[in-house]
Amino acid sequence: MSSEQTTTGDQKLSVTQVADEIGCHPNTVWNHIKRGQLAAVRFGPRVVRVRRSDLDRFLSSYHQVGKLNWLHVNEGTVSS
Repeated sequence: MSSEQTTTGDQKLSVTQVADEIGCHPNTVWNHIKRGQLAAVRFGPRVVRVRRSDLDRFLSSYHQVGKLNWLHVNEGTVSS
C-alpha cells in the first residue's frame, strides 16, 4: 500500500483518474478545480491530486441538489 492510498478517505487521485472514475474529460475536472468547485492538492509544479474525500464531497453536493447533468460546464456555471 503506497502512502497515497493509506485509507479510502486519504486516497489521492490524479486528474485523469478522477475523470475516468466519473466519466468525463480531464479538462472538465480541471475546470471544476480552477473554479474552486473541486478541491485539489499540488505536490509540485506538475503534480496535482484530488483527495478521495474531496471527490466524494464534490459528488454528493451535486446529488443533494438534484443536478443530473453536472459534468457539463457552461460559461462558468454548472449546467443542469
